[in-house]
Amino acid sequence: MTTYEYPGYQVDKDLTADVLARVERVSAMLSKILSDLKNIDMEAVGGDGDVILSVNHLGQLMSLSLAQGCTRRYTHVSLADLINSTLEQAVEAAAAEGAAAAGVDDEDALQSAVDELADPDSEIWLPG
Repeated sequence: MTTYEYPGYQVDKDLTADVLARVERVSAMLSKILSDLKNIDMEAVGGDGDVILSVNHLGQLMSLSLAQGCTRRYTHVSLADLINSTLEQAVEAAAAEGAAAAGVDDEDALQSAVDELADPDSEIWLPG
């Protein structure tokens, strides 16, 4: 294979290799975060065990169990409230776990990281 070199070829070659290495590191990091997120399964218990449910990383209800006799102990309104409050507790826990898996404490920090990746003038793209 013939290589055609020009003035500044080695600098361009080194810069390209550096950028590719950075992209590979970011890709590996994002793949790990996605894998960690997909493994999130939060369980919550409400009403002293009358309601047990679990949600996935998206906050989707995956399972719901009602204790025997709880449909007689609660009115339909109070049982719905108990299920909803337990579901809310599980979704909040899943969101917190997701933020921990992503390594961010809040949505603003995640958005800031995404903005840095999208900005070609960001310092993360400067040669290391």
